[in-house]
Amino acid sequence: MREILFKAISERTKRFVCGSYFNADTGHTIIENGGSDASDFHFIDPKTVGQFTGLTDIDDIKAFEGDEVEVFFKGEWVYNAIIERDVCNPCFVLHYKYEGNGHDRYEYDFTACGLRTFKVIGNIHNKN
Repeated sequence: MREILFKAISERTKRFVCGSYFNADTGHTIIENGGSDASDFHFIDPKTVGQFTGLTDIDDIKAFEGDEVEVFFKGEWVYNAIIERDVCNPCFVLHYKYEGNGHDRYEYDFTACGLRTFKVIGNIHNKN
């Protein structure tokens, strides 16, 4: 069974925080990361929430929905993709964006079969 975690950008620190995700009665969206101290609760921007895929990259970094990854294929780091949750099926997919040909490609269930070696190189919500 995989660990259920979420990450999102804290409104206070403007950095990613990880933990349990919930909506408070006050209307705030919160990530709680392990304790009862006030510093363990973060008001977050709900547009930046990403769920943990259950996988880690080659550097043992947890991979979340919204992460940009570089994919190793045939001996080279050749493809960049975004980890997304599929809208019709209960799985995460790698979304490869092809420029120029007008077609994107999706790789389904890459998490279930562990087919890809990858490294997390960023996230769609912290681009400058």
